[in-house]
Amino acid sequence: MTNQTLQDLSDDKPVYQLLIDNNINLVSGLATNYLNHYTEILLVLEMLVDMPECFEDIRDWRAMSYPAHVKQSGLPNDEIVLKAYEKVDCKRREDLARFSEEANIGIEKLITRAGIAVDLNDKQQLAEIANDAKEFLGPCILKLNSVITPNGNCKGITAFIDTLD
Repeated sequence: MTNQTLQDLSDDKPVYQLLIDNNINLVSGLATNYLNHYTEILLVLEMLVDMPECFEDIRDWRAMSYPAHVKQSGLPNDEIVLKAYEKVDCKRREDLARFSEEANIGIEKLITRAGIAVDLNDKQQLAEIANDAKEFLGPCILKLNSVITPNGNCKGITAFIDTLD
């Protein structure tokens, strides 16, 4: 069915359970694990001042779209997560992509700076990078989270759970 909606997906109890099991928000239709792509990099950037050897964990970090992240994340039912994503409102997907791109650009700059500071063993610079990462990525993650896990600001959207018997 090409015009299937997220609410239609919830009508099938096994599919509904898959949505729950894969941390798909029942209002947005997006999996919360996409936030890990950003929260993990923030955590490592903050740790570098005390553990510069952790830079190896982020050296090869690459920006990933939501679908690309889902495909590589190893979720046991990634096909249902991607199917739900296809049904997500276009505006919500556009917001997610825009906020992700904003974060990605900043992360790439932070990683470049961190690599130089690690090579120089510059603790002062690593401390500044940790602070900059927190100040920049914190709000970016909050924006992404507001798209993935909306808090009552979604007029006209019914949560999956409200559509079930």
